[in-house]
Amino acid sequence: MNNPAELGAVLRLPTDQIDPDGLERIGFFYPAEAEALADVIASDGQQEPIVIAPPAPRAKDRRYRLVYGRHRLAACAALGIEVLARVVSGTNDELLRMQTAEQIDRRDMTVLERAAFVGRRAEIVRERALKAAGVSSDQALGALRTNLSGATNPLLTNLSPAQSETLAKLPKKADIQPPEAVGITKADVDADTSAVAGQYGWAAEVQDEFGLHYRKLHRLLTIYRALIKPFRAEVEAIAHCRIASNADALLQLAAKHEPVRQAALKWLALNPEAKTAEDALVALGISTSKGLRAADLLEGESKLLTRATSNLERLTPSTWISFAPSLAGMIKPSALTAVRDAIDARIAEIEGKR
Repeated sequence: MNNPAELGAVLRLPTDQIDPDGLERIGFFYPAEAEALADVIASDGQQEPIVIAPPAPRAKDRRYRLVYGRHRLAACAALGIEVLARVVSGTNDELLRMQTAEQIDRRDMTVLERAAFVGRRAEIVRERALKAAGVSSDQALGALRTNLSGATNPLLTNLSPAQSETLAKLPKKADIQPPEAVGITKADVDADTSAVAGQYGWAAEVQDEFGLHYRKLHRLLTIYRALIKPFRAEVEAIAHCRIASNADALLQLAAKHEPVRQAALKWLALNPEAKTAEDALVALGISTSKGLRAADLLEGESKLLTRATSNLERLTPSTWISFAPSLAGMIKPSALTAVRDAIDARIAEIEGKR
């Protein structure tokens, strides 16, 4: 096992010789999909091999690492049969790129899945840009990029050709709108997007690499940063729900404060038929059915009462008398008894003072 001669070969292996978590898992696991695949494989056999890699150098676990094909591996394990697997090699970043490339090409992915893969791919590109430039932060990279044309800058005098080439590709200005999400680091989303822009360019290159326009890329990165990265377990629980395909609903959640995002995700996991973020926000008492926060609604009603009281106090007695029938007709039926009792109490109070 793990012979260099195996690279590129398709092997038939016991499923327990493959570690499904040996490499970072970016996508989501769907038990129902694994069960359906098991039925297909039992009937027609495994048509497409999974992809695996040798164990990492010096790793204690000497099993192969799964690169992609998690559902096929689980299906074969459930059937108790060996799995067909193609062996590849590469660094962790290269293997993760294979995993994201294989998934991004799928046309049946939900918005949530695509955001997970695009977001992780963008992070890899960003980390590679920092490493190539020999800096450890986006601020340092920005300083180098801003001063790239100043050859006398001491930071730029000893750049290698690879560093200069990497820096030259990076955009001098982000040609995007910042995300509206509350509580996430806007700089992180912008840095991820800028790194991808520098690596692939904004037009044809991004289209070819990710299969989407850069504005959509930015929306997906916002979902990744606000929901997937901080709340992986909660997001995994809603990956099979209807809302996972609703980009607008996910962006609405992304714009909320962190505790609200987490609470809404947990509610959605328990209510998989919910279609919108508003369903969760209303159920949690955070929004009304019209999309307003309950606190905003109360504040708005308070302002209305203040204005109404001020206006009514200006009416003359004769106007009150003529206005009384109209006022009575405006009172909500459910409030009539309370208003009558209040008027009776006021009359009794006035008569008692005579």
